[in-house]
Amino acid sequence: MPAALPQITTTKVIHSLASGNNQTATAANLRIDRTTVNRIAQAQKAEIEQLTLDYIQDSIPLIRDNNLKTLTIANNLLNSITDNTPNTQLAQSMQDMGIQGKDILTLADKKEYRAMLSMGIIPSNTSSTVVNQLITGDTIQLNTQLQSLISAHTEIDDDVIEVDEDEL
Repeated sequence: MPAALPQITTTKVIHSLASGNNQTATAANLRIDRTTVNRIAQAQKAEIEQLTLDYIQDSIPLIRDNNLKTLTIANNLLNSITDNTPNTQLAQSMQDMGIQGKDILTLADKKEYRAMLSMGIIPSNTSSTVVNQLITGDTIQLNTQLQSLISAHTEIDDDVIEVDEDEL
């Protein structure tokens, strides 16, 4: 019989899976068998799901703030170029970090593109998360006229008429 797994290893497996790593990667990183990771994943499923939700909830404000700051800096950079009034503080900060204006604009462009893609503004092969949430949400509320049209076609009629196939 194999030795009991230390609690710290179990905790590492739970955190690894909750942060988005798959079972194979988790097993390789922790140098344990994949079946052990699978067993822990099944036994601790509720805890892993809750921890995943906690990670997401903690990350959302940081991601939002980071995107807004990047877009604001890019906007300030573009305004200083188009208005022909150099922003010396921004230029000094960029120089201190070793980045150029094109780096900020490229990063802002990528973030803006991803945001618009997820909102459904830019066409994509996959459906937009935001649009899906708006359409489906928790409930679907249809216009009353549309509901009556749909219900008119979906009502079950108890009067079944048998058809002779030879007459067709």
